[in-house]
Amino acid sequence: MADGHTHFRASIAVDVILASGLIWMGKNGAPVEVFNGVVVGATIGTLVTPDFDLVGTTYTEALLRNIPILGVLIQITWYPYALLSKHRGLSHIHILGTLSRLLYMLFAMMIWTWIINGALLSVGIDSVYHVAARIAQYCINNPTFTLSMLLAWTLHDEAHLLLDGKRKKGKIAWAQVFPRASFPKKLIKIGT
Repeated sequence: MADGHTHFRASIAVDVILASGLIWMGKNGAPVEVFNGVVVGATIGTLVTPDFDLVGTTYTEALLRNIPILGVLIQITWYPYALLSKHRGLSHIHILGTLSRLLYMLFAMMIWTWIINGALLSVGIDSVYHVAARIAQYCINNPTFTLSMLLAWTLHDEAHLLLDGKRKKGKIAWAQVFPRASFPKKLIKIGT
């Protein structure tokens, strides 16, 4: 089990590997959507880790806290996620963890857009809803971008899980996915 600093260094190593791949793909004529998707996914993967399920400040959050206003907003945004999640639960399950944080990010973006939109309209500034809508529309209209982003982000999460020693041979512990639910003993593990 690695500490936050080790996870962050591993994430930077994944970024170097992805950057090398992008250079190679750029020389071979890969579409710009792939480049953009990998860059966005690598950035999110470096900053939004599976350890955001910890109540308290993670290593990444401590680094982000140094960014005025944005760092505090990130901690405020992810605090409910930490309260709702069991550490090393859903967020530490391959692919499902990445998707759970993606869904939470979309929900958090809706809430922040609603809050900011209300504040801006109260002082007469135009809505930020259009920005969020354009981002969503871009992701929908450009599946190459979206898949590249998710692939890069998932690669970061896999490196994190590998360092945590969470690789199980095809088995999913459903008690980890739904920690507060009760399952019959036969259904707790699925796989060979």
